Amino acid sequence: MKESHPWVSVAPVYDATNLLTKSRIASARSGSTLHLVHLTALSAVGGVWVADLRLEMSIEKTLLLSREPHEAFVDEVDYARLTERLAVQRARAAVAGLCLEHIVEPLFARLRELGDNGRHLRDGVRELRVHCNDPVSPTIVTLYVIQKDDGDGRSVAVDADGWSSLVAELYENARQHGITLVGPEIETLWDLSARDYLMSAPIEDRISRS
Repeated sequence: MKESHPWVSVAPVYDATNLLTKSRIASARSGSTLHLVHLTALSAVGGVWVADLRLEMSIEKTLLLSREPHEAFVDEVDYARLTERLAVQRARAAVAGLCLEHIVEPLFARLRELGDNGRHLRDGVRELRVHCNDPVSPTIVTLYVIQKDDGDGRSVAVDADGWSSLVAELYENARQHGITLVGPEIETLWDLSARDYLMSAPIEDRISRS
């Protein structure tokens, strides 16, 4: 243990099975709720375990010496994803206000209106991202639907037709406000280019988060 770094950041972990609604659990599993990280290894044992990134605190490392460590995820992809999620919490890429108002918020509102709260569309989805061609007044916005994968680059199926229909519903409203909505671009993390990933920003349902 390096004396120059005696502290470590921790966040609460809990079984959300009886604490969150089914739609919020589905959102956490799909990665749509950025402050909740689904812990796949713990959940495989039983329950729906999540880490809640809304509360982080620093503790002295020696407090953990007597604690037994547990794996959080079943594959390395999710560990890499956690690293990105923590970076997002600290320095989230900005999404233009026009994009939020005319694309992101209507998108999640439509998902909530669906009979299953959009669960059939969220199944197989790791996260949603948008890329705006201008950070202030975008005229082109691309929606990325990031698929889950099995760790070897093989994608988990998503309802591509359903996502296309949802984007089609949003297209005209966006066009009336001077924005061309492109997509959905359905990709895995393995297929999405580094440039597209870095230039895009994750989005979440701010209503279900509250």
